[in-house]
Amino acid sequence: MAKDSTIRGLIKTGDLSAIRVGGRVQRRIERVKLEEYILGAYLRDAADIKRCDIDDLSSE
Repeated sequence: MAKDSTIRGLIKTGDLSAIRVGGRVQRRIERVKLEEYILGAYLRDAADIKRCDIDDLSSE
């Protein structure tokens, strides 16, 4: 599970869509939007892996 600060950061940068509900603090993230974000992260990582040697990844 992601930390609250990570989720807030993703919402603030616009990487993850959310709407405000109730008071000023609560946000709602649609399941579809979260799944789209996760799929995009997998695709970006796969592209990064294809661009790098596998040896470069082991040093991280």
